[in-house]
Amino acid sequence: MNKFIALILAVLLCLAGCGSTDKPKQPEDIQQGNLTLFPKPEVDYAGDPIPYSENGKLYLYYIHDGRGWNEGYFHPWNLFETSDFKNWEDKGRVIAGTFNKKNEQDYGIGTGTVLKGHDGQYHAFYTGWNGHPASVVDPDVLFHEKVQHAVSDNLVDWTKIPEDGFYGGVDDFRDPHVVWIEEEQEYWMLVSTWYSANYYSPVIKKYVSKNLSTWEYEGIFFDKAENNVFMECPTLLNYNGYWYFTYFQKDVDGTNARVTRYYYKKNLSDEWTKPDNNYFDGAGFSAARLVQVGEKLITVGWIGTKIGDFDQGAYTWAGNLACHELKQQSNGDLKVVPVSEVESVLNHETFYNVAYLSNGVNYKNDSITFSEGSKYSYLLYDEIRPKAMKLNFTISATEGKAGLTFSRKNEVGYGDLCVEFNFNKGIVSFFNTKAHSN
Repeated sequence: MNKFIALILAVLLCLAGCGSTDKPKQPEDIQQGNLTLFPKPEVDYAGDPIPYSENGKLYLYYIHDGRGWNEGYFHPWNLFETSDFKNWEDKGRVIAGTFNKKNEQDYGIGTGTVLKGHDGQYHAFYTGWNGHPASVVDPDVLFHEKVQHAVSDNLVDWTKIPEDGFYGGVDDFRDPHVVWIEEEQEYWMLVSTWYSANYYSPVIKKYVSKNLSTWEYEGIFFDKAENNVFMECPTLLNYNGYWYFTYFQKDVDGTNARVTRYYYKKNLSDEWTKPDNNYFDGAGFSAARLVQVGEKLITVGWIGTKIGDFDQGAYTWAGNLACHELKQQSNGDLKVVPVSEVESVLNHETFYNVAYLSNGVNYKNDSITFSEGSKYSYLLYDEIRPKAMKLNFTISATEGKAGLTFSRKNEVGYGDLCVEFNFNKGIVSFFNTKAHSN
């Protein structure tokens, strides 16, 4: 990383206090109420989200992960509720598996969909999972995964309807997403699976229904999986004149990288448009799905913890949930921005002291300049306080690299985490220094 590194770091941590006539607050003085940026249950972790919205409120179902098989449950559905994306109420378990009964289909509860049917009831479609060998399960449990159905009058208390469950001919048959198609006057269900039991090409299959009880297979909905990697957690949603289709892929390049991709079209009969940048976030944003909350389009996924609980560790399954707001462009593209309610809470002027200046750095009036002769220059600030913060900055550069480095132990070298702006290539990168070669 070259001489521009300190420029971003300095201006970022100066924040909006630059140029203010009032003295900015110290980080310890900032009050954020009960702001929660990345919700998780009080005990254990959150996995695949199942978002549903009504009257401007987000009902965020998620798979509760207990990190093993000995906690008395295996992947039930829990529920968060929020009206502002800042305060999250955990309603606890709403759809449970049969953890102590290995001879039932719903030993584990996989992800799916919640929607309100035309019958006035709420419907949940989920994956009933039982991966135990035949020697320990009842002979009636014939399938590794089935699509299962439950109903509710209040979004919290659910009644299962096991007779509505169905199997698609392949052990990987999961993650059902159901949407009402007005122009066809029918419900569509998208299911993540393979082309057939003997032909392992990943596809999204489509089933149709008039009553949310019985389903008919209508063929392949999507079969253009990038890198031929299995497509999980599909979403189909109409927003401001465009249909958006998303799916999630893991281990897309053999490095455990995880990507949620999206496509769009004006009409369902059109071909899908693949935008130049057809994913929402980096390698840690998993199993994201779309939901419209009021006028906002939101994508919500989970960010996994890491083995050993350190930055260079490999991602595990489940962690904390994360929401991004998506801004629709005139051509249908979607751009990721912070959720506006959260951004407003972080709009405080904050002051940090400069702790160290390297050679070749001029710091004056909250502006930083680097001398042409310095190959590598930087500026360090005091330790960042343990509160969420928003960083604003302006960079004046046309070539080379600049960036932020965090968790730095001394005045030599990089910190553990870096954000890099590469002006020569026109890209922004976030990486661990121990896993990245500059």
